[in-house]
Amino acid sequence: MGLFSRSFFLLDVRWLGNSCLEVIEEPGREILIDPCYEVEPKVNPDLVLVTHEHDDHFNKKQFESLNGEKKLFALRETLEKFEVDGTAVSENDAINDIRVMFSDCYNAEKSVSYFINELLHPRDSAKFPRPKKEVKLAFPACFPDLYSTYTDELKEVNPNLVIPFYYDLEEVLEEAKELSNKLKQENLNSKVIDLGDKVEL
Repeated sequence: MGLFSRSFFLLDVRWLGNSCLEVIEEPGREILIDPCYEVEPKVNPDLVLVTHEHDDHFNKKQFESLNGEKKLFALRETLEKFEVDGTAVSENDAINDIRVMFSDCYNAEKSVSYFINELLHPRDSAKFPRPKKEVKLAFPACFPDLYSTYTDELKEVNPNLVIPFYYDLEEVLEEAKELSNKLKQENLNSKVIDLGDKVEL
């Protein structure tokens, strides 16, 4: 059976820096989201998904160095900016069982979120889509001015686990920890992970 004719289940998710996630599914699908990473991927991705056109979400040189089939899916604006071949997506599209959803990313021309089985990647958006399915894992940003918005939105989505992304491994780490603590105060399960760490599902 082909890549687009099977059902997949999340196995584990690894954070590679910035908003880059390495997603391994069973049976045998590997995905890279927002390939602008600080830790080298271990996978040879079948799919590469990009949320928006900012340079810290897509590194063309890193993308081209990847092995694997690496079918690229991104907004038309992203494909045009970086002059790369791929499939243009927009909100409400589906890539087999992957849903392309709402995103409201500050200062981006356009942006999308991705819902991969039970993983929600909303990127820089403080407003989150409602998948209407169980969300096991969500990775929000952690801008201090938006803590209350993240909290309100995540209470609605109600993920099993929230892991805030952070960019500066020293300064912004403290912001991620602060957001995580605020989420815990609202009875949301949250933790901060280190660069290169893996979350098994």
